[in-house]
Amino acid sequence: MSTMIALLNTAERVNISHQIDNYVFQRHVFAYKEAIKHLKGIVIELGCGTGYGLDILAPNCVWVAGVDKYISSQKYSHSNCGIFRSKLPNLNNIGNDSFDTVICFQVIEHIKEDNILIAEIRRILRPGGKLILTTPNNLMSLTRNPHHVREYSTKTIQKILTGVLINTNYWEYMEIIMLCNIMKQIK
Repeated sequence: MSTMIALLNTAERVNISHQIDNYVFQRHVFAYKEAIKHLKGIVIELGCGTGYGLDILAPNCVWVAGVDKYISSQKYSHSNCGIFRSKLPNLNNIGNDSFDTVICFQVIEHIKEDNILIAEIRRILRPGGKLILTTPNNLMSLTRNPHHVREYSTKTIQKILTGVLINTNYWEYMEIIMLCNIMKQIK
């Protein structure tokens, strides 16, 4: 099966076979390299696609799990990687307070029930955990992607995170990259 046909069978939109001249791939690698600076402990990547990012993250964390609605047959270079199938926004098969870091790159804009996804991220993160999220910045886009349920500005992403996250930092450029510490309610 060709690489492009294999990609069409997943939600992945990055063909890693042409890395050097592939802007989309380079943009993703940049996000992973920025994320590495903030990783800690046990990490999960939501919407990991073929899982190429897991190999980038693995040397910098205790263990990294990937979640996607399709399972890739990709082999990983590191033994501290795992991937399992789940359809977002629900993460019912993951226990509360399971991860130190959640990575969610270029995913939230595809999720109809984004509020459920944010609630699930909060639930699976340990106290003091971090969310690292990227999404296209709709104020910088000339066109809309027909595969996106919605696109966000910094203001709209802040609105859905209000009351859920503390110590939120936003970096704006072509996309919004966020690094957030999760606030857990004490009961």
